[in-house]
Parts: sequence; structure tokens; C-alpha cells
Amino acid sequence: MTKDFNGHRNLVELLHHLAHKAPSGKSFTQISELMNKSYSGLSSELNTGLETHKFGAGDLLLLMELTDSDVPIHFLAARRNGVFIKLPSISAKGPVDQASIKVIKEFGELMATYAEALEDGSIDKQDRRDILKEGYEAIESIMSLMKHVENMEE
Repeated sequence: MTKDFNGHRNLVELLHHLAHKAPSGKSFTQISELMNKSYSGLSSELNTGLETHKFGAGDLLLLMELTDSDVPIHFLAARRNGVFIKLPSISAKGPVDQASIKVIKEFGELMATYAEALEDGSIDKQDRRDILKEGYEAIESIMSLMKHVENMEE
């Protein structure tokens, strides 16, 4: 999934922006209090210009939860030439279940989108976006199925 990180050069810069404009609707003051940090302390930790304060890696998950955002993990994955896929919770019953049906459906949609894009012999920007969207949805459904199988009782 292609993500726009609004020109943030590093993780701390992105976290600073996220803490001030949290999708959860929490204010920076609320976030700092819930992290048991003073407003100025958290501000200093998220200020890339200060060498005296550093945001701890142990605080990253809590900040993500408080802001209700997975953008930092997408940022890290993209920087490592990977992707982060959030797995939806599914319940499956029997050998042919919802999860396996969804995998087939999503893969079919990916291939149909790809075939349609190739009809004119070239793949334009919109085709590329559509193919990537369908591809990531197919990967998500496959990973959900795999997670379900991992969690099955023997």
C-alpha cells in the first residue's frame, strides 16, 4: 500500500506530526498525560532539533495506540522496503470457509484488474494504483487465512 508520509524525513518528525494531529482526536496534552510525560517533556522528545531528549522505542506502541494510527509502522516498513498489513479478525469453520473463499475472491479481482489494464498494451498511473490496491487486498486476505490456520487448535 503506497503511503504518503507528508514529506517526513524520519520517524521522530512523523511522530511529532502525528501527536499534534492525532486521528483519535486526542490533543497533544491528553496524549502526553496518558503517556505519563509532561507536555514539554514529550515535546522535547519529539523535537528532532534537540539532542538532549530522545523518544524511547518502548513508547512507540503506546503513542500509536493513543493516536489510533498505524502510520509509523507503515513508515518503518517502507523504509525497510517492506509493507505492513493489518490483519482483520476472521472466524473460520470447516475446510471451505469464509477466509479461503475471500482469498480466492481477492486473487480473482487482482487478476481481473491486471488483465483489464493490459488490454491496451500499457499500464498507466491509474491502472498501477488499481493493481496495487487489489494486490494488497489479496495479500491481506492470504495473511488472514494463514494467521487463522496458525491459531487453529490441533
